[in-house]
Amino acid sequence: MKFVKNMNLDYVEPAGGKNLYDGVDLSVEDCVEARYWKQNGHLGNPDICSLPRAADITELLKQNNIPISGYDPAKVKMASLSERKRQLISLKKIRYPIPFHSLIEYHLSTALISSYASRRNGITAMARPIKVAGEEMETNIISYANDISANVLGFSIVGTSGVGKSTAFDLTCAKYPRVIRHTFPDGFYTQIPIIRLTAFSNSNLTALFLSFAKQLDRLLDTGEDHLNVISGKANLGKIVSIICGWIELYHIGAIAIDEIQFLDFSQSSAKSFENFLTITAQTGVAIVAIGTPEACRLWGGMLRIQRRMASTIIRADSYCKDKKFMSEIIERIWKYQWLDEPAPLTEGIENSMYEESCGSIDLLTTLWMMMQFEVLSNEEQPTIDEVFVHKVAEKHIKEMRGLLKESLIENEERFLELRENMLMDIQQSALADEERKVVEAFRREAKENIDNHYDRDMILSQMMGSISDCYPEYSELQIRKAFAKAEQEDSFKKAAKGERVQKVLAVLKKVGKGKKRTTGVKQTETDEGKMKGIERELMNCIAK
Repeated sequence: MKFVKNMNLDYVEPAGGKNLYDGVDLSVEDCVEARYWKQNGHLGNPDICSLPRAADITELLKQNNIPISGYDPAKVKMASLSERKRQLISLKKIRYPIPFHSLIEYHLSTALISSYASRRNGITAMARPIKVAGEEMETNIISYANDISANVLGFSIVGTSGVGKSTAFDLTCAKYPRVIRHTFPDGFYTQIPIIRLTAFSNSNLTALFLSFAKQLDRLLDTGEDHLNVISGKANLGKIVSIICGWIELYHIGAIAIDEIQFLDFSQSSAKSFENFLTITAQTGVAIVAIGTPEACRLWGGMLRIQRRMASTIIRADSYCKDKKFMSEIIERIWKYQWLDEPAPLTEGIENSMYEESCGSIDLLTTLWMMMQFEVLSNEEQPTIDEVFVHKVAEKHIKEMRGLLKESLIENEERFLELRENMLMDIQQSALADEERKVVEAFRREAKENIDNHYDRDMILSQMMGSISDCYPEYSELQIRKAFAKAEQEDSFKKAAKGERVQKVLAVLKKVGKGKKRTTGVKQTETDEGKMKGIERELMNCIAK
């Protein structure tokens, strides 16, 4: 077999601050054509040069801050009572940048680059048939591990339920194409940077492999082709061989397993998770483990797992103890109200909400949602104060709060033990410094917005709703990106409402010269006039 060390790639140079696939709406496209740049190093390696870079702190504050689309406090009273109760659920869609998000950005990027750097591309003499998006084609470029004994970097995201582990990983993965298509004069192949799996209660290795096959079928739009290959096979060794072949064939960089604590970790079982590590050794694929502290206890004595996943542990619940940071979050979610009369936020209410939620954002949004639900369910609006907070918490989240408190105590004890055993003081210090940078930047941005009388969440929320109504071909992700781009202009924050919309539309139209969300109907030239009319209507609504 012929191995290619460096391939001739056509590199692009995105404008300053842009990432590799910023012009592509990855929320509506699974498979995209590869783009190559030099940001990641390893020139000539298409698997690495086609990956986006990790976002920096400034970018994280924008991309992971997702308000409720279309929320407008001026229109709240116009909605019926039932509609307002229904809209309370949208509080669960809010996303905010949390300190550990930057650690996931860095370690996922590092794991992918480490995985692909430990492998080499081989050109086979006989092309292998594959199917992508229902189209049959052939591939002859396969990804092989250089050294099956090499230790590819992986990492773990560990924290109690409801602290945002899976959500954080979703936000990080959003910038990576699910499938990348590479086309060269002498070959073609498909790259899948990340495969996401979820373990279920009492899962074993066979269940995980079936989930793997289903994910391939979904990403490549192949019906049940991959699932049928391994379904009913009793020989675990044969299934492992097939999985390894798929990882090489589709250039899979990392396998992320959520709820990993549900897997079988018994060392005596052939279907335990430890045997999954055979796949990482043979193929060079990186492993990302996402789960609760229970997983740490289960794999505590297994050296191979410790080396590949537990050597770098991201604590997803450390922010729960940062009261100042959580105060910023409480102030932000408090702005989303569906009450007859706006309720003021006092220091006492803030302290009570932090105490009752144990610092968990999921529990915090649940508490605020149920507080408003209780108010809307009464004929007369009760006084919202510390007593009311504790009363609602006792009624609706008492059991959840108790479990979370217990888990946090166990989590702290387990991490102290791991810290003593792993001699990771220097690394932990560096990670803590990175988290502090995120917190400081988050607070600095909030202060600047207050000083400029610029409520970013509300402005973006209303703009997302307005533009989506008039321009359905733009997704919320595209609008948020365009908003962040337009926001970089010095005059944006002080501009009038209509002027801000024009600036965002200008960015959208510029980006829109590439691919947009499609509806299955081709636009004609007359659509240009219709769009101009829609734009005028939008600006008239804003002016009113």
